[in-house]
Amino acid sequence: MNAEPMQSTVARESRPGTMYFLAVGAWYTLHSMVQLALGRFDPNVNLLKMVRGVATRHIHGQLDVINQETGHCYTCAVPRGLLSDAEAVSRLIVYEDGVPIGPAHSSHTDIREQGGGRYSHWSGWLYFSTPDNSDARSNGRTYTYRD
Repeated sequence: MNAEPMQSTVARESRPGTMYFLAVGAWYTLHSMVQLALGRFDPNVNLLKMVRGVATRHIHGQLDVINQETGHCYTCAVPRGLLSDAEAVSRLIVYEDGVPIGPAHSSHTDIREQGGGRYSHWSGWLYFSTPDNSDARSNGRTYTYRD
């Protein structure tokens, strides 16, 4: 007796079928439509970038070219391609001499007017303030980031 056909039949039956994937797709579509109708889902969020962000490796670096923007706000370019607050999913953490600052995901207006270590990562740019509202270009501290 040959047991080979029996094993391949069992293996084939244990895999999810087309109907399973259609049902999951239908549920996700319905769920997304309900969330959108309730105002809990931002249609501008790029889902592909969110999925890609889960699988990306951690990137870190030093903020080298820091520019004065307005008020307490300073800007610095960070690598493009990192998920940012523009996609509502930034994972960037900013450090002053190795100590995390924040709060993160702050509005640019709050960063400019209040400072206090607030920052926002927005489409390849970091908008940030120092915790003590000193000049980030001349206070002698090192600013780094990690995604």
